[in-house]
Amino acid sequence: MEERTVIEPQFQLPSSPAGEATQILPPGVGAPPAYADRTQQAMVTTCPVCGTPNGPAERYCQDCGLLMGSTPADVEPLPDLSTLPRFVDAAGGREFPLNAGANSLGRDSADILIPDSTVSRRHAQITLDGTSVTIEDLGSSNGTFIAGRRLAAGERAAAMHGDPVKFGGVILTLNVPGGAARSASSDEVAAPAAPAAPAAPEIPVERGPAAAAIVLPDGLELALSEGVNTVGRRSSNHVVVSDAFMSGKHAEITVNPDGTAVLVDVGSTNGTYVNGQRLAANAPVNLSDGAVFTLAKTEVTYRASPPAGAGEPAEPSEEAVDPAFATARMSDPSAEFDRSAESDSATA
Repeated sequence: MEERTVIEPQFQLPSSPAGEATQILPPGVGAPPAYADRTQQAMVTTCPVCGTPNGPAERYCQDCGLLMGSTPADVEPLPDLSTLPRFVDAAGGREFPLNAGANSLGRDSADILIPDSTVSRRHAQITLDGTSVTIEDLGSSNGTFIAGRRLAAGERAAAMHGDPVKFGGVILTLNVPGGAARSASSDEVAAPAAPAAPAAPEIPVERGPAAAAIVLPDGLELALSEGVNTVGRRSSNHVVVSDAFMSGKHAEITVNPDGTAVLVDVGSTNGTYVNGQRLAANAPVNLSDGAVFTLAKTEVTYRASPPAGAGEPAEPSEEAVDPAFATARMSDPSAEFDRSAESDSATA
């Protein structure tokens, strides 16, 4: 018999092999012993649920896990992504669908994963309720912006269909099918800022007399006034600590008239710890005399009495005006620094 290709349309095998003919068998039909020496080509099977092509060796669908050859029962069709509320990255073409309820967004272990260096590990939380979307900044380093307005750490604000939302340096557009768009007169839209003159260096406001202190590991005592004292790495804080792991504005310590104090982390990147537990952003914790806590990598002791000789109103320290001086002071607290040359050059 001449060589030929035989296709069995009725899924029935011939009673005997057709010589050297190539025979194509339908999916699920095994070859009898008489065909053992023939070259066999299995057909690719498409999953009836998700439409994924599967090879002959696959017992279960590679995508949805359906047992191949079985009949799916009560399987709902996959939702059309174009009908779901989502963030759209116009630059990269990516889409991030939102689930009902809370959705975490960040650089690591998040529902919406954005592997960008400007996005914090725990950056924001997006809550979807019907067509309403609320966004909360979780104390991110580079901020969350809705329609041009930056959210404060821990602040929740509504986002609307079509809003540009910026997480760090990543700009996404909120798409909520059926949701209301923001009107041009909305109070939450930030007016374009006029070009500003270069800002003068921030100097802490004048404070009252020292009422308490925090003590650093090297013994350096930093005075605290009654009321709110900001603590951080920037020179604009009331108390400046030169720790490279500390945020620009890291925490606030409010000293009460009775000598007790309240510690609040204001959304720092590397955290504030009490008894080994990291504080949630903007969650107050009471401090008593001798309480020990950690700001980023620096262990700090609260003392309910001012440093010796601190009876005069606290003025901006050398550390606050000159961070380089603070760094040198931290490395060698006993060192003396002659700043007269610097003053002379400034007046020349």
